[in-house]
Amino acid sequence: KKIAICEGNVKLTDGRTTLEASYGNYDTQKKLAVFKSNVKLVDSTTVITSDELFYYRTDKKSIAVGNVIIKNLENNITIYGGYFENYDSAKYSVIKTNPKLVQIDTSSDGKIDTLIVVGKFMEAFRDTNVSMFSATDSVMIVRGDFSAICGDVFYYDKKDLIILWRNPIVWYENSQISGDSIVVKLRDRKIEEVFIYGSAFAIDPADSAYPERFNQLKGKTMWIKFKKNKIDEVYVEKNAMSLYYIFETTETNERKPNGVNFVSGDSVWIKFKDGKMHRIKIIGGIEGFYYPEELVAGKESNFNLEGFNYIKRKPEKNAKLEIVWFK
Repeated sequence: KKIAICEGNVKLTDGRTTLEASYGNYDTQKKLAVFKSNVKLVDSTTVITSDELFYYRTDKKSIAVGNVIIKNLENNITIYGGYFENYDSAKYSVIKTNPKLVQIDTSSDGKIDTLIVVGKFMEAFRDTNVSMFSATDSVMIVRGDFSAICGDVFYYDKKDLIILWRNPIVWYENSQISGDSIVVKLRDRKIEEVFIYGSAFAIDPADSAYPERFNQLKGKTMWIKFKKNKIDEVYVEKNAMSLYYIFETTETNERKPNGVNFVSGDSVWIKFKDGKMHRIKIIGGIEGFYYPEELVAGKESNFNLEGFNYIKRKPEKNAKLEIVWFK
């Protein structure tokens, strides 16, 4: 067994991969390099820093332990964690111990747009055609006005696609969306479409002056289209129901509540204008009711659709790029 031990500005170069550290030893039989203190691994697309790193030269496998930071130079993604395994040949990585993904980007208006994902377990698949990242268990996601929680998330970077599983809830501005699974389609890092499959439910506060009133929409499936960062169209299919609070504008330009409308049908299509409902179309099995204000005032919870569950807090990022619950 032959082991070479080096101390002070240790450097190992293997093709396109360079390893640096304050201390290192190399087992020539196992072809295993162990680096400690100020560890840095650099290859063509990735920079990894950690307290300790094990590099298996034959298998092109690396294990980083302690204060791990992985920077992907291709997609500007940085992942933080306490433990990291990378299989270079398989283009696969796994991150454990408080993992967090941060992707800093610039939006079309020149503003910094940061994606943050946290979970208990993360994986990355770096295929040339499909670049996919996943997070599992207690997942929280924040990006601009978009935030979400779920059990599992799959983020396809090259396809601009986010898939959320296991009790997903999505917030966009003031709207809350939930279902069995949710697919978010992006364009230029902005939400373009949202597809909700199974137990689809959308909630939107009707007016800040009336905090107990929520416009609601539910059905088996739901499709939401965005335009200029605002909801443009909503289509609900199968057992569609809509609850919408009515307000009138007085001569003094005040909004006065005027009851609530309930409609149901096989499907419901809603067109929005300036963020407000503009047109509604109900197809098949139409049923509708209007409840006047005197029946609604103070009893708003009695009119909520079955399955209503509005969460007043949602995850947001702070100045340290940490996700916190904001009320």
